[in-house]
Amino acid sequence: MSALLNSREELVALLREKSAGFSDAFRKIAAFILSNYHQACFMTAQELADAVGVSQPSVTRFTTYLGFSGFPEFQRSLQQVVRHEITGPDRLRAVVRGNGEGVPYAGLIQEEMRNLERLTETLASPVVSQVAQWMAQARTVVVAGFRASAALAVYTAFFLAKVHPDVQVLTHGDSTALEALLRLDPAETAVVVHAFPRYPRETHVFLEFAREQGFRAALITDSPLSPLAAAVHHVLIAPVAFGSLFDSYCAPIALANVLVQEVGKQQPERTQRRLARFEELAAKHGVFLMNDPAWTRELPR
Repeated sequence: MSALLNSREELVALLREKSAGFSDAFRKIAAFILSNYHQACFMTAQELADAVGVSQPSVTRFTTYLGFSGFPEFQRSLQQVVRHEITGPDRLRAVVRGNGEGVPYAGLIQEEMRNLERLTETLASPVVSQVAQWMAQARTVVVAGFRASAALAVYTAFFLAKVHPDVQVLTHGDSTALEALLRLDPAETAVVVHAFPRYPRETHVFLEFAREQGFRAALITDSPLSPLAAAVHHVLIAPVAFGSLFDSYCAPIALANVLVQEVGKQQPERTQRRLARFEELAAKHGVFLMNDPAWTRELPR
């Protein structure tokens, strides 16, 4: 069973618990990590070994002794510890240092692949279909996301509007977002919010206001320990890639896609009508180039 770390305090507690069995090499590694965990979370096993002055196998044995399956899992857990504290300059230094040999950004792609695999845990949960049913039955669905999550909100709302008749998107966490809720009936509205580290303060204000007004809300976030989870009725977990200058959101986008499909499946006749009407409009107004006879005539023969 692997260890799970969510704060520096938990990291310290784990190292203290295991310290009785530390070798000299393990003590050096532990001391370095405690003093430099912002940097260590981006290091490879070999880079960490070189910085400490021990062998790379010692680093691997250290992580398994702590209860992790290996160094990659330890690194991901260490990143979870610092992700709420890490700054842009810290990330930039890691990105610059990581531009070495091999396929550029292969580590980022591998991290996203692992995140998509972890997403299957969320998809296997009955919460996904429950949230989708609630959204499908609501008269209005409000999709909100502020700062970096604004793009996720726009993506979700764009496709959700093709299968649901009343979708509103909120991307600015100011008083206008609160006013938008005041115009809606809490009993007939589903509020879906995207929020990821470092969790914008305006998202917290928005969710607290929604709760005070009697709205039910679902939160799409990276961890069940998100500080925003207490303000909502449903939590859907979609991990984000951390090992780059800015977070990468493949898993949240995939989850949004699944939610839209599930909403569409909840009321198939309504979905069929809406999709058919859109196709008629697209054909009539030449929305897409590949469906425009005038454009296809210009293609080289």
